[in-house]
Amino acid sequence: MQDDSYAQPEMMDKLLCAIKQGQAQGSLRSDLPAVAILDALNGIFNRAFLMWEYRGRKDSLSSQADLMFKVLWSGIEGKVKPKARRAKP
Repeated sequence: MQDDSYAQPEMMDKLLCAIKQGQAQGSLRSDLPAVAILDALNGIFNRAFLMWEYRGRKDSLSSQADLMFKVLWSGIEGKVKPKARRAKP
């Protein structure tokens, strides 16, 4: 776990910046440290991966992504709702 290839510092830095930007815009909760949101994201998806392995890769891992994101989003969503996109004419 000490190896950079495991930690992925560049990707984590980019995610942390995106989280901070979302907090500044009100899309993500600002009453939580950005790193706590990053940890929650990593925790949910790491757990999904580990259990997928444990269960013998019987189901599609990517099919779980929407559910995992919904669980995460319900805990980190900010008060400002993103504006709906207009349909192109």
